[in-house]
Amino acid sequence: MLLQMMKRGWRVLLVGVAILLMILNFLALRPSREIYAYNGIREETIERPTRPSIHSPKTSTPLPTEKPEQALPQPPASTPSSAISLLSEYKELTRFNTEWCEERYDTRYLITLVKGKKQYCNPASKAGKIFCYSIDVGSEDGPDAFCVTSPTVYDQENGRFTIGCDQLPDIHPSLSSMPSYWYSTGPGMLIPSYLDISPSAPVTAARERKFSVVVRREEALDNLWHVLMQIQSVYFSLDVMSMTTDDQGKPLYTADDIKNTQILITDDMESNIFFDLWRMVGGRPLRRLSQLSSADLQSERLIFPLAGKSNPMWQGDWHPHLCAKSELLQVFVGRILRHHGLKPSAKKADDAPLTLTWIDRRTSRRLMDQDSHIQMLKKTHLGVHIDVVDFANLTMKEQLAIVQKTDILAGVHGAGLTHSMFLPPGATLVEILPPKLNHCGFRNVAHLAGLQYFTTHADGLFGDRDWHHANVSLASEKFLTVLGTAIKAMSQSGLRTDDIA
Repeated sequence: MLLQMMKRGWRVLLVGVAILLMILNFLALRPSREIYAYNGIREETIERPTRPSIHSPKTSTPLPTEKPEQALPQPPASTPSSAISLLSEYKELTRFNTEWCEERYDTRYLITLVKGKKQYCNPASKAGKIFCYSIDVGSEDGPDAFCVTSPTVYDQENGRFTIGCDQLPDIHPSLSSMPSYWYSTGPGMLIPSYLDISPSAPVTAARERKFSVVVRREEALDNLWHVLMQIQSVYFSLDVMSMTTDDQGKPLYTADDIKNTQILITDDMESNIFFDLWRMVGGRPLRRLSQLSSADLQSERLIFPLAGKSNPMWQGDWHPHLCAKSELLQVFVGRILRHHGLKPSAKKADDAPLTLTWIDRRTSRRLMDQDSHIQMLKKTHLGVHIDVVDFANLTMKEQLAIVQKTDILAGVHGAGLTHSMFLPPGATLVEILPPKLNHCGFRNVAHLAGLQYFTTHADGLFGDRDWHHANVSLASEKFLTVLGTAIKAMSQSGLRTDDIA
């Protein structure tokens, strides 16, 4: 009897164990529902297999649990920048921009000018002050310079300013030998023309800080390149002043001084479409000297700025250079865009059609058979949006807006190619040069703006033996080749992966 009961008990026990094993096996294979927390923030319930699949990388690493068994290791304290040292292999790499480039197109140009500041009046006397800044970047015109005065007195009858200054001897360059440039520009022309310097002249006490930038415009009023070179040089002068301190350690020119600054035009040449660009500088109205009285210009601090021809952008325009992405150019372009209420070009969608803008010259250097050339280009590249634009009929803001949406800007050599500096980064400039003209100015600008550049020479001249005024001819095959090359190059720009053949 007892033996039978024991056998029956073993059978029950074995059945129970079997059932228990089945239950445990079922639970082990069933997905679990767990609640996870990340950085103490509880997340909603999610399902996760207890055995992550090797084919599911998203679940291969479990999320952190709410109560980790071990404390996570703390990241090491950040290394101070002063203790970071590059390997010698990195230090020995050649810098992309050479020293020659940095001295002309980057902020080193401004810093060198600041260091070139000199006082031209005896500081021991009670006379006024004249500061001049000079720099020698090896141009054919010699050292470049600009000058700033303390408050002056204006005499309307003779159209001249007067300043009391006991000049120091043996200062180079002297005030009488300041550099002069074409179109009668530069401090070497403006200072003798409009400023009388005398140690006996009364010193003027200024009630407020007022600045007048004395400008004689270059006669190439319709040439955008000439205009922008002058305006950028004025900005260089103001930027250098803002980087300089006076005898009391205060900035020579501050943001508050901008509202009290005016451009003072000394010439009587007409206004044109580019005249408004001069309003970029200063907060006071743009004025002409011939229209002002003595009372209008009392206690003015005069600025005789760097001349447009001294602008380093003119440097080496007959020779190619390897300088790229100029800091000075980027800042200047931004200022012009802001003046016109525009923002830097936004990146276009990579699937958007390429836009090619052909500059339509209506006077000199017009491309012969231009219309038929453009029609063939459109038929050859159906997926490219091609516009023919005459910038002369548009406002400056309209011109800038078109260029900002352009991928490829093309045209015959001329001031219209100045617009290339406003193209989006990575865009392309195509230049048709007159025969035998090996000018590299726009090629160099393209590189300074971070653009691609392609060129070819025209086959012949028509209408005038001087290339400045003659129209140009170019075989249709040659035209299609150079424009087609630019289109192919842009087909692989950014994230584009278009076939080029």
